Amino acid sequence: MASRSQTLARIASGKTVTDRTEWVDPARCRPWRMHNRDLDHLSEESCRDLIDSFLAAKRQRIPAIVRRLK
Repeated sequence: MASRSQTLARIASGKTVTDRTEWVDPARCRPWRMHNRDLDHLSEESCRDLIDSFLAAKRQRIPAIVRRLK
């Protein structure tokens, strides 16, 4: 966990890190069973500002962190 935090801090500071970006089909993703988000609150309307920022930038600036499942 510490190395992930350090990597995120380097990304946030603008320092170069090895790009390990991998495109993943969102249909293959699911929330972690221990996540702390209120999924009932997440809707297109409640996330409109975030969606608009992605569309304006034509990408997500900070990639989502995921883990591969067996």
